[in-house]
Amino acid sequence: MSQRGCARPVRAGGALQAGQDRPGHKASTTVRPPIKAVLFDIGGTLLEYVPEASPAGLRNAREGCQRAYDWLREQGKTLPDFETFLRRHWRALRRRRFWYYLRGRELRFQSIVLRTLTRMGVEVRPEEVYDLTECYYRTFGDTLYPLKGARETLTELVRMGLRLAVISNTAWPGYLLEDDLARFGLLEHVEFCLFSSYVGWRKPKKRIFERALKMLKVSAAEAIFVGDSLKHDIRGAQRVGMRTVLLTCGRPGNLARLPQRWVEPDWTISELAELVPVVAGESLDVEETAR
Repeated sequence: MSQRGCARPVRAGGALQAGQDRPGHKASTTVRPPIKAVLFDIGGTLLEYVPEASPAGLRNAREGCQRAYDWLREQGKTLPDFETFLRRHWRALRRRRFWYYLRGRELRFQSIVLRTLTRMGVEVRPEEVYDLTECYYRTFGDTLYPLKGARETLTELVRMGLRLAVISNTAWPGYLLEDDLARFGLLEHVEFCLFSSYVGWRKPKKRIFERALKMLKVSAAEAIFVGDSLKHDIRGAQRVGMRTVLLTCGRPGNLARLPQRWVEPDWTISELAELVPVVAGESLDVEETAR
């Protein structure tokens, strides 16, 4: 799959340097500590993907269910017709997603699937769970591909002596996404991946960011978070005191998901390669947005 190019941002006149006081804020004599760690979102930041609510995403979900259905039949399971099987899965996912997301909690896809199958009278042995989950996931995983400059940027940040980690919202078991990061040569550069399906809390909840900072043994002031969502990435990271970088990749929608009075990133970049000078304390050709 071809990679989507990202237009470089137009630098605004009078762009602020890192740490410079912003208009409307009291002048601060506190000098922010140097950056020791950079944390990344995955979807839309390191890996591009097909949104699950899009027509293509819905087709992929249906195909994943079909693969799982066929696999279960091959194992000799007694199943209802496929449309009933599909309808019961989607109904269970929609119901739990609404209540979980309302509270900032995360679903565990495997748990919901196994509970749904149990209610249909289908027993899945523990040794079958991995293969079954792979059937559901693979149509999604096959759509993933790295964003332009992802590997090169991570390589350069590590060369600069920075510690890297990932925080990602996902209902999938984390090992599946780790396998995909490894497939594209990205996993080797990060110390760990922290997934909401393991922690139980989704971004922008503070708990998942605080857990990652504790694992890195760095303060929030010593870390930058890079993501493509104002609501989940930028707002969440700023709530714990991290500096933030919004990656737009030329997608205007990334700038319009929340009113500007709610949240605004410290920097906005249009491609990952522009992150290196931001972290290095340089702002040439990088627009730092002023609040």
